[in-house]
Amino acid sequence: MMSEIFSKARTVFAWTGVGDETTADALTALDRFFSVPIDLYQPVELGSFTTPKAFESKLRSASLTVSHWLGLITFLYNSYFKRTWIIQEVCLNSNVVFVVGKDMVPWAKFSSALSFLVISRWLHHFHTEVVYTWLTEHTIPKRYRNILSMVTACENSALSLYMTKRRMLAIDRPDPLMRLLNTHRLCKATNPADKVYALLGVSAKDCEPFTTYPELSIADYDMPVKAIYTRTTRGLMQSHEDLGLLAHIEARPLYTKIEGLPSWVPDFSTPLSPAPMSFRTPCWDVGNCVTWKRCSGELSDSLLEVRGFCIGSVIQTSLSVVNVQNTSPSQSNLIKDSEANWTSLCDVAHGLTPYYPIMSDS
Repeated sequence: MMSEIFSKARTVFAWTGVGDETTADALTALDRFFSVPIDLYQPVELGSFTTPKAFESKLRSASLTVSHWLGLITFLYNSYFKRTWIIQEVCLNSNVVFVVGKDMVPWAKFSSALSFLVISRWLHHFHTEVVYTWLTEHTIPKRYRNILSMVTACENSALSLYMTKRRMLAIDRPDPLMRLLNTHRLCKATNPADKVYALLGVSAKDCEPFTTYPELSIADYDMPVKAIYTRTTRGLMQSHEDLGLLAHIEARPLYTKIEGLPSWVPDFSTPLSPAPMSFRTPCWDVGNCVTWKRCSGELSDSLLEVRGFCIGSVIQTSLSVVNVQNTSPSQSNLIKDSEANWTSLCDVAHGLTPYYPIMSDS
C-alpha cells in the first residue's frame, strides 16, 4: 500500500529533522555544489578538496569553508538516511523534497551534490581518518567537535540511497531484491524483519527471486525473523543459481544478532563486516565461473546442499580481529594492534601461490 501511495503522490516531503546549528552550513554547501555546471565535475583533482581556491578557479563557485564541509558531512550522516523504510518514499517518487526544519532541499539539489562528490571522488575524503587528518590543520568550530565520532566509514546510507534512485531513474525500473539487500545493508530497522520486507515495495517483481518463488513477495510478520532470512537467502541463491550471498555473512559471532541462523544465512539486521571481496575488487571470482547447480530444498530448510572440490588445507592463519572489550583479560593479552594484524595477514599471503587450483566441473 505505502509503495503505491509514494509512487502516485505529486510530491513527497521527507522530514529529516528540526535542524540545528549545523544546518545553515550544510545548506550553503548544497547550494554551492548545485551551482557547479555538470561539465566541470570530472576535471577536478582529488587533492583540490583542501584547496579553497579550487571552487573559485575551477568550479566557478564561491569556496567552501571548513564549517561548510562539516555541515555537509553532518547532513549526509543524518539518522534519517539510515532508516530502511525511507528507501520507498525517496526512490518511488519523482518529486522528493527533503525538509530540514523550516528549510527545504529538493532532490535535484541533493542529487547534484552527491553526483559531484562521486564523480570527482571527493567523497573518498569523508572517511573519518582522512577528515581528521585534514582538520588537524584547521580550527574546528565547537558545534562540530563530535563529528569524528559520528562518521565511521566511507560508505554511508545517503550515498546508497542516491545510487539506488539514480539507477532506477536511468533504467526506468526498480532494482532486483538482491541488489537492494546488498546496497542498503547499512540501513537500520526497528523490526529486523523490515530489513527484507521494507524492500519488497521498491523491488522489481518481474525478476528473481519472485518469478521462481512468488511467495517471497508477501510480507508475513507472523513468521520468525530467522525463517524470513532463511527463506529469502535460499530463494535468492536457488533462483539465481549463485552462492554469492555466502560472502555476505557477517563476522560471527561478533556481529550476529538473530539467534539460531543457519551458518549459510546472513544476518541482514547487522552491517556487513568484513566487506566481501567482490565489493573491494570487482573482478573477484572465487569460483572461476563455475556455476552452482540448484538444489531441490524447500525455502524453509535449514540445511543447504552444496558440492565442491578440495583446493588445499588450512595450514596457517593470521591474527584474529577480535573486539578487545568482549575478551577476558587473559585473552586480551593475545590481541595485537592493527599493525600487527596487518603484518600477520601479509605473512600468510606471502606464502600463498598466485592462484587457487580451480578444477574443471567435469
